[in-house]
Amino acid sequence: MERVRGHTVCDTDPMKLHYSWSLSQIGALPKSQWDLQCQASRQAISERKLGFADAYFVKIIDPIKAKQQSDADPSRVRDRFDLHVRLQPSLIRWYSLLNEVIGGRVHWELPDGGLPLNILPPDRIRYDVAAFDSFVSLLETSAA
Repeated sequence: MERVRGHTVCDTDPMKLHYSWSLSQIGALPKSQWDLQCQASRQAISERKLGFADAYFVKIIDPIKAKQQSDADPSRVRDRFDLHVRLQPSLIRWYSLLNEVIGGRVHWELPDGGLPLNILPPDRIRYDVAAFDSFVSLLETSAA
């Protein structure tokens, strides 16, 4: 889709590494597992099979308000709710550091009027292994 239209929008981070790194930060996943996933992602970036997104939209949730909303909707099972609340500080740190490396592509609020195309910068760093390495280095030096 990206090759045809120029951009692709998905509702998750294409690398998915934030989850395993955040789990490792709270002790819910061995660091060795994070290391393996990180190496696999680095390889995929170097092969241009995986890359940085044009933009990331991250919403910081108020855990109390989210719990109230969760409790008010018994139609959905949220068996990982408490885990996700525990992961939020690591998730915020992940995207804050990512934003330092990839230059302002992380947005902390969703645009009210939809996604304006001018918010998507050129993808010069999509497959930049050096940027990935720099980001991973920042993660390691800022670990909790």
